[in-house]
Parts: sequence; structure tokens; C-alpha cells
Amino acid sequence: MPFLLKSLSIALCCMLLSACAGLHVEKTPLQTPLGANKDATPLPIGFNKIAFAIPTGTPMIAANAEGWLGPVLCKPPYGIVTQTSLRKKSATDDTMRGIFNTTMQGLGYDVTGDPGRMFDTDADDQRTMLAIGGRITDIKINFCRKVNFWGRAQGITGEANIEIEWTVFDLINRRNVFKTSVRGYGRLESPNPEGVEILFEKALSAAAHNLGANPDFYNLVFFGDLPTNLPGTHTDPYENAASLFDPAQPITLAAMTPSTTPAAGRWGEIKTNAVLLQKIAHGSGFFITSQGHILTNAHVVGNASRMRVVTSGKEHKLTAEVLRVDKMRDVALLKLESIPDTMVINPLPIVTNKAIIGQDVYLIGAPAYTRLQDTLTKGIVSAHRVNPYTKLPFIQADITVHGGNSGGPLLDEYGNIIGLSVSGYIDNNGPLSGLNSFIPIASALESLGITLDARTKTMPVELAK
Repeated sequence: MPFLLKSLSIALCCMLLSACAGLHVEKTPLQTPLGANKDATPLPIGFNKIAFAIPTGTPMIAANAEGWLGPVLCKPPYGIVTQTSLRKKSATDDTMRGIFNTTMQGLGYDVTGDPGRMFDTDADDQRTMLAIGGRITDIKINFCRKVNFWGRAQGITGEANIEIEWTVFDLINRRNVFKTSVRGYGRLESPNPEGVEILFEKALSAAAHNLGANPDFYNLVFFGDLPTNLPGTHTDPYENAASLFDPAQPITLAAMTPSTTPAAGRWGEIKTNAVLLQKIAHGSGFFITSQGHILTNAHVVGNASRMRVVTSGKEHKLTAEVLRVDKMRDVALLKLESIPDTMVINPLPIVTNKAIIGQDVYLIGAPAYTRLQDTLTKGIVSAHRVNPYTKLPFIQADITVHGGNSGGPLLDEYGNIIGLSVSGYIDNNGPLSGLNSFIPIASALESLGITLDARTKTMPVELAK
């Protein structure tokens, strides 16, 4: 009885002072989804992150006692409360990623990077062609701390609305291709101790749903149609999203005479053969034909079907299709989808002689950072190794290699290609300096079914020694 009298007193105060109404929460409806299109293959989308972009001090969450029985059934105090617990519990990257992925998959989208996946998550992430991120620009949550007539806590009920500014980033062409703001509304009628967090998650799921139901977003992902409201004029990188080439078409490299002129003084010309490859991370590669075929590592490509190609000096930024991959040998073959009229590709000669221990060798790549593209490093051939499990051969050299060098060309002192970078030796303390492995070029080509013209000459014995 004392609790009931106290609650009735609070109710009277609320009616007189209007202090228990809480925040205004917009009831945004769920938009009707367009549904998966059986005649189109959606581009793989991946969740990047969602960040809070709400100014400090903005009212976000309020305990209220709406309705004439509210003060009886909703425990005081009322008014604005802290949002610290919301950020810590609900607004974690894994939680938001899981909500986004589940919602989008339910709408028929191809979503990469499932946080519930136990293994090989990085490889699945590498399929991503469109990365999606968001900025939370507004949150309004009203909740009631439900109690029964005896004053015992039952949990939280309420409603929430969230506004998210979504941005879609094209990982191939490295640019934003879509931006929109949507709202999502969630309601919780059954009391739950984690009610505030559940309300946030319901509103977030609704906001993700309304993004997926947006016609412009749908057309971008399913058909590659860029929105007409983007500033400037953009070409459509996915106009021909289907494969442009036949991966099984035979490839024979043209006959080339190995260079016998020392590369010193010619590195500016030689390095134009190397390229930077980008998707989520980056690696290196190099041209092996004038038609735009590129050799790199399988782990650089991952599960991607296309890669962004940046030529030496960042002169051209192009797209290449992945044609062949041999994960055991860790090699992959790509081909440029188009070659600008101003671009001339001059592949370097390939030498299949077994590298001589002690000979000078060079590596071109982008170690650690994309801005370090075209970096040249030098070393010597230290040994020849064979993997005891796969029986595949490797060249061991003391050239310094970092992440980003993978797939770059290994050259002899005359600028001929003799292999490609693949990995370094690692112990419990990290990478071991001066111990790095390279794939012999003959083994790489053989693994990908690429043949050399029978007229191709090997390095003269007197120069190879």
C-alpha cells in the first residue's frame, strides 16, 4: 500500500509538471524490400564499422512514465540517463556486424565476413567488393523500468529510433559510390533486464533493413548501377560484372631473349613492369604479357574475383579479373579488363635457369605501405629449399621482405624475372630478418598452366654462373 500511494503521488506530480514524458521517438516504418533478383548476382558486400557521431550532451536515452498508470508501473527516477552502458554492451563492432549481416542476408544480399564463422574469416572478407560503414547521427530511446503492483522489478520496456548515415565504398576503384541517411524504429513490449540494449539492436536492425530496401542501394549491389545523385560523372566499374575472359584459354608467353646488360641505370624502366594490387589489403605483382596478364600470389588475391591495379608511379588505376589460382603453389593469374591507349606494357624477359647461390637478386614491390610502391631492395640467393610436405621448390634469399611485397618480381642483376616473392620465415618472436622465400618462375608458370614459347632462350651459362 505505501508503494501504491507513493506511485500515485508521483503520477500526480507528472501530470502537473509533465516531467515524465521522456523523449520524442519517431515511429519509422520498415520499408518494403525489393527481394533477391534471381537473374542477377549481387556484388559481395562487407560490414566495415559503425561510429557514433552524436555531439556530447545530446539527449539520447530517457527513463519515462508515459500514460496515467506509468508512474505506478514504471520505477523512478525519470529523465535523461547515461548512455555509457549502451556503448559498452550493444555498440560493439561484433554485435553491430552480426546484426547488419543477419539483416542483409535475410534480404538476399551476399554478405562477407560472418562473425559467427569459426575459420577462414579473412579469406571470406577478401571477397568483399563493396564495403559498408555508418555514422550514427541520432538516437532516441524511451524506456520504462517495469515493476509490478508490489514494486518488484520486472525488466525494461520501451521504444527506440536510430538514424544512420550509411556510406558504400568501392574497394576496387577506392572511392565512395553511395551515401544515404535512414532511420530505424524498434519497440520492446515484454520486460527484459537488458531492455535498453535490445531496443538499440532492434532499431539498428530496422535501419539496416531500410538500407537494404533502398532502391538505389539495391540497384547498385545487384546491377552495378551507380546512383544518379552522385556529384560528377562516374563510369560504372561493374557494367560487365560477369567474367570477361575464358580462364581455360591457353596462354603461351612470347619468346624473349634474356637481357645480358646489367640493370644498373635501367631500374626506372624496369620497375614499370611491377604493379600494386589492392582490395582490402595490398600486395604486389608484375606483367608477364603485353595483353595485361599479371602474376602474383594466391594469398594476395584471396577469394576476390577482381582486383584494383595501380601501375608504377600511380600512372594508371585499373581493374583486373582473376583468371586462375593455385593455392598450393600460392600463385594467381590476373588480366586487365581494359588497357588505356596511352599505356604500353613491356614485359621483362623470363629466365628459367636455376638461380645460382651467391648471385645478386633484386625485388620490386610495395613493402608495408601503398605509398612505398616501386621500392627496390637487393640481396643474394642464399639457398635452394624444398617444402617437405608439398615437395615444391623455393629460392631462399636475404632480401628484406615486408607485408605488401608479396607477389612482387624477383629479378637477377640483368633485370630478368627469376621468381616472385611469397613469404618470410617466422618464429615465436616474429619475422626472421634475411630469411625469405621466393617461388621459382618456372614453377609458378607451370602451376598456372602457362607455357613458354619453345623459342624462349635461357640465360647463357657463362652469365648465369
